[in-house]
Amino acid sequence: MSLATRCPACGTVFRVVQDQLKVSQGWVRCGQCHEVFNALEGLFELPPQPPVAPPPVPAHGFGPSIVDRSTFGATSAATQAVNTASATSAQAPMPQSSSVVFTHESGIHVDGLLKDPLNYQGFDPAELGRQHTTVLGKHSGSHAVQAAYQGLGLSLAAEQVPALLERIRGHVLATKRTPGRAELLQFYQAFQPAL
Repeated sequence: MSLATRCPACGTVFRVVQDQLKVSQGWVRCGQCHEVFNALEGLFELPPQPPVAPPPVPAHGFGPSIVDRSTFGATSAATQAVNTASATSAQAPMPQSSSVVFTHESGIHVDGLLKDPLNYQGFDPAELGRQHTTVLGKHSGSHAVQAAYQGLGLSLAAEQVPALLERIRGHVLATKRTPGRAELLQFYQAFQPAL
């Protein structure tokens, strides 16, 4: 049984819980006009609501998916128009409206994502035919640098990471872009001991 009351000042109807009314001796404050009144004087039962089907559970099994996959695929024409109209040579499109939606740079964020992807995803990007990617930037941390070089098939010694991280951050600040594969290899070669 759902109970409701009506504010005598503005007429707003809102649900109330009997246990809470007992604690307050029936006194409530209207959320609309802030009038304080005795809810017991205008208490009534709400008609029963029809049962609502639970939302579908996606394949990952940890909650409803918020994405309408029926309209997802290649970047939409509207998104392309926004990206074209707002593009600059120094920055990628905003993640909310583009193909870089699952791209991550921040140090602690990437560290958590690399340790366990469930830390930073409401749903699996694979549901949309996408995957997480990381980029190296001024906010990147050592874990991201190690993962980037591991992706190139190179294993870093612990003492190489801080120097490479500073070199990468310097590159990003100077060029306003993430280093590419060739640049990462060049940085790596520069920090190798001479033979």
